[in-house]
Amino acid sequence: MTRFTEDFSRYIRSEAGNLNVLGKILGIVVIFIAAYIISKVVSALISRKLYSKSMKKYNSYSRIVTIMELIKKIIKILIYFVAIMTVMELIGIKTTSILATVGVGSLALSFGAQNLVKDVINGFFIIVEDQYAVGDLIEISGFEGHVEELGLRCTRLRDFNGMLHIIPNGTISIVTNKQRGTMRSKVDVQIDIKEDPEVVIALIEESLIGLSDDPIVIKGPNVWGITLNTERGYTVSAVAYSRITDKTNLEYEMRKRIIKILNKNNIKLPQVRGNVNEVS
Repeated sequence: MTRFTEDFSRYIRSEAGNLNVLGKILGIVVIFIAAYIISKVVSALISRKLYSKSMKKYNSYSRIVTIMELIKKIIKILIYFVAIMTVMELIGIKTTSILATVGVGSLALSFGAQNLVKDVINGFFIIVEDQYAVGDLIEISGFEGHVEELGLRCTRLRDFNGMLHIIPNGTISIVTNKQRGTMRSKVDVQIDIKEDPEVVIALIEESLIGLSDDPIVIKGPNVWGITLNTERGYTVSAVAYSRITDKTNLEYEMRKRIIKILNKNNIKLPQVRGNVNEVS
């Protein structure tokens, strides 16, 4: 083993004891492989903790995902930055002067790249203030959809047609977050004027029994009663509350239950009555 080490050392070092070209190439390869492995391990450890069942129990889970995904990107950049600096030292480039130049250059760029700075600052406050998070249904600049990715520079929004909108954070002034809070689902049922309203209301209440146990229902359902009268009939309204993403499905379920029980009990809908003019 010692003999192999000595022979290998002669291949990668010069007579002066410094690394030769082959040694430097091998060193560069080892540094980048190490950086790749470290970044993958750190990312895997964060993801393992982030997507565990214990973490998903938190109410602010979507915000935690957004912040941790951003931290993963920052850590990856730092690891590769250190790797590049190490490689430059290895091949004989002094990094101290470069870092000083980068500091001055970044100051100059900050004046020329005001939009980029504005994007980053606004993105930082979006995350800190928890205006929205990954997975939220929002409306920004006339575009509506789910947040697919939230970064410091831009927000990626996937609309209902499957189109991806990339919006710079600096242009975001008004955000409508439709994911948070509750949304009312209201179902209006028109009934023939001859039907007994007390019977109809009792049947609708019966049809909605058990719906409150559905996971998508936050509050209700409740039958308001008769909300409109016409010469042909009357309208009975029922409401329930859910998240906006479940609003349509909740209305479908309520209508299905109500129609099913009305048909079962032969409750009639308003009949269209009109005069037919005979041509003599």
